[in-house]
Amino acid sequence: MTWTLWRGDDLLGALHERSVPKPLQPARQDVHHVNAVLVADPVRLPLPSVRQHAVEWAGSRTVMERTQEPARARDRARGAGPSGPRHGVWVVSSGPGPPPPGVPPDRLLRVRDEAGRVVPTRYVSVLEFRPDPAHLPRELATLPEGAFVGGSVWLAAFTQDSDAPAT
Repeated sequence: MTWTLWRGDDLLGALHERSVPKPLQPARQDVHHVNAVLVADPVRLPLPSVRQHAVEWAGSRTVMERTQEPARARDRARGAGPSGPRHGVWVVSSGPGPPPPGVPPDRLLRVRDEAGRVVPTRYVSVLEFRPDPAHLPRELATLPEGAFVGGSVWLAAFTQDSDAPAT
């Protein structure tokens, strides 16, 4: 399957699916989760690292976004984790209240299939990974041409929403 990643109306690049070791695969077999390497359009680089996920709020769907710091191999080797909270905090009230602010359409990440149809997703992420230049992993040799740029690789992941048709 061939996919492309878009932010609003801007093509970010092509997604090349990568296999994931079995222990890291989703536990639920009814969830189609894809891990990929993004071969980005060079004019779009650098890309911010973000996670976007859809939430249902008072009968409507809102896409929320959380920015992330790029992942650095040196930080992982030292055992340093990401800074800040990993999950959002939600205020609980008895009334429906206003929906949380969603991602504006011009920043919304969308996956498209080879026919150009939007693939319905519940989750889309882009993460910049910076390998340690002194110890480059052998896996870099297996990446598609154009995936390793300026010392970084952009990793992408998405979970298809099986409840919605492609558009």
